[in-house]
Amino acid sequence: SGFTAPSTSSIGPALIVKGQFARNLIIMTAAEAQFLLAEAKERYPSIGFTGTSQSYYEQGVRESFRLVGATSAQATTLLASGKEDADWSASPDKIKAIITQKWIATTNYTGMEAWAEYRRTGYPAIPQSLQVPDPNARPKRLLYPGTETGSNKANVDAQGTIDKMTSRLFWDVD
Repeated sequence: SGFTAPSTSSIGPALIVKGQFARNLIIMTAAEAQFLLAEAKERYPSIGFTGTSQSYYEQGVRESFRLVGATSAQATTLLASGKEDADWSASPDKIKAIITQKWIATTNYTGMEAWAEYRRTGYPAIPQSLQVPDPNARPKRLLYPGTETGSNKANVDAQGTIDKMTSRLFWDVD
């Protein structure tokens, strides 16, 4: 087929360099897991989890701080700061607070997950770049990588013309 794999994959939860497939890779952080529990408990209070949405949220913030090498005291300071989307008691929209902190926790480790969370919820309020053709439009999907069009051309072509700003994914119904 004449197709050769590139040396590096630039999509995914981490950069995978050819020949280094045995190195550690983050699939899901403890912070992300705690924020998932917090969101589930907040949306469905009768779910059979033993913790509260607040306890999962606060543990998620602590795990996020731990992951980047910040201290527990710094996490405690943020959680008691009185700031919306940081301090649970100061946040009128608990889902927004959970997703905002989840986005912060995942952005530098699983950026695709952070982007998917933003697209799913609209949180956090991210300023749009002023250097894009349409400042009101945000990408709805990624384009297929060259490796996909090179090795799976027939199926990619079957999708028709794909515009990253307007073409929705099959599950994106809004």
